[in-house]
Amino acid sequence: MEEAIAEFQKGMKLSKALQKTLKDAEATMVKVMADDGTEQVFDEQ
Repeated sequence: MEEAIAEFQKGMKLSKALQKTLKDAEATMVKVMADDGTEQVFDEQ
């Protein structure tokens, strides 16, 4: 039982880390480079 709890805790830590990675990647994907080399948030409207 202790091993199962330890594995669950490792899984939760991994899930949290992957969620942060995904969020960071999504934040990067909504940025575009302007002509002057600066990053701007992409707005579809």
